[in-house]
Amino acid sequence: MRPIKFRAWDLESKIMWCHEELAAADPDGVMSFNSIIGGTSHGMVSMQFTGILDRNGVEVYEGDVLEESDEYLFEVVWDAAWAKFKLQWRTKAIQYPGWNRGKNMAVIGNIHQHPELLNP
Repeated sequence: MRPIKFRAWDLESKIMWCHEELAAADPDGVMSFNSIIGGTSHGMVSMQFTGILDRNGVEVYEGDVLEESDEYLFEVVWDAAWAKFKLQWRTKAIQYPGWNRGKNMAVIGNIHQHPELLNP
């Protein structure tokens, strides 16, 4: 079973909070699990860990941008209709990648800290 972890982008301070920092900042549980998942809450945008590590052993989260080669970039998105994470291409690709190919890609940033990656 994969660990359930989140990170969050602080819209005001423009800082990414990792899972451990979120837990340490809220030892009494004031910011509940339900208030942070699924979007924006408390001025923060939550992103869930996919359970996948990239080819360099980096955890892959929703909102990450993955690179398969210099030509192919993909954004990790949540597909609510199918209740799964998927790779959405950001550059023209020969074929739509299967999620298992994500393990052969590398995280090169995320859509919040590096929005320019969405418009290569």
